[in-house]
Amino acid sequence: MIIHSSDVDILAKEYNSDKFAIGIKQNLYITKVKDKADFVVAIRKNSDNHVEVIKELKDPAHTHEYSFQTVLDVVRERIKKQNIQIGYSKGFNSFVLQLFIEF
Repeated sequence: MIIHSSDVDILAKEYNSDKFAIGIKQNLYITKVKDKADFVVAIRKNSDNHVEVIKELKDPAHTHEYSFQTVLDVVRERIKKQNIQIGYSKGFNSFVLQLFIEF
């Protein structure tokens, strides 16, 4: 199971706890000096390491805050906290969530 930092942030808020993780930050910088680079990419469509120029920085943790598993965990916790009963014997699971998504 892969856990993303945004998942930890969401679960920490939901469970009101700061004991989930430590913050890790990684910065990438563009340089034209190959000797100072940790790895090399090219801005050419036919390159093996093709990349695109970023015109606007976006934090994926804000644009895609909830993963599928995090939605399941958060909804289950809220259902439990609010003592909500749903009419499905297996409870709120991935099948039920997928039905919502398809609807």
